[in-house]
Amino acid sequence: MTAETIDAFHFGGFHVVQPASGGHRSGMDAMLLAAMVAGEGALKVADLGAGAGAAGLAVASRLPQAHVTLVERSPEMAAFARKSAVLPQNAHLAGRVSVVEADVTLKGRARVAAGLEDEIYDHVIMNPPFHEGHAAEPSIGAAMIKAAYDALRNGGNLLMVANRGLPYEPVLAEHFKQHGEVCRNARFKVLWAKR
Repeated sequence: MTAETIDAFHFGGFHVVQPASGGHRSGMDAMLLAAMVAGEGALKVADLGAGAGAAGLAVASRLPQAHVTLVERSPEMAAFARKSAVLPQNAHLAGRVSVVEADVTLKGRARVAAGLEDEIYDHVIMNPPFHEGHAAEPSIGAAMIKAAYDALRNGGNLLMVANRGLPYEPVLAEHFKQHGEVCRNARFKVLWAKR
């Protein structure tokens, strides 16, 4: 059993159950992604590689009619996301947040069987892992970009945080009709794309 914490975000607007140590803990990158999702009404948003769900929960907290799907392949992190979704402190998000435990890079029937639908989301947000072990592995993020394209409806938007040295721009150009950079610092960049 992994030790966990329950952490408040947005001044207590929602809470996240996450590993106390040894796993990915949510921070400013997740809140930055969530802050950039815009729109009104019953938007459909997917958080690919959601971890414990902080970014997606932040979207649901900010946009009171948005429906958010948290997609995570790690059983342990998906369990944290499920716990987060049903916390009493998150009761105001009930019915608008779901968790799908699946590899976002699945294709065809396997993708549909896992609960991943194509061309239904208005927004996809993600902060793809950029390494396996200690080695940089940009193919993970590239596969997730392709999965985001498949998940988005025509005109839908992708927002992603990435290590600034990883070459995702050519992958975005290959799949999306528009793309660009929102901002960067010494370590990370935020990219956007429109299907």
